[in-house]
Amino acid sequence: MTLLFFSAACDFCDGKVEPSYHHGYVIYRGANAGEPREEYVFRSAAHAEHWRDLMELGDHEVRRVCSEQPFNWRETTGTIKGLELADHLFTIFPDRCYEPCEHRAHLG
Repeated sequence: MTLLFFSAACDFCDGKVEPSYHHGYVIYRGANAGEPREEYVFRSAAHAEHWRDLMELGDHEVRRVCSEQPFNWRETTGTIKGLELADHLFTIFPDRCYEPCEHRAHLG
């Protein structure tokens, strides 16, 4: 018998697996051809919007991101006070087709 086809199934695509995600918000500046970007992740959309306005990035949207790893939140230091963001920059992928590890998330 000769094997004619090879097929693969994705449990995420088929809806069989729904991992629990941790959520945050980024000012998403887009990506080139699906390339990931490093971004600050904020605890709330309001904090992300406030930072976006201060940085004059009003033409970029605030987007929710999902990570399998929890975010470690911290208060901002320096000239901008009162915002909570993740303690590291996160690599943001446009979809969940990436190898999960620390400091990675995808658009939700």
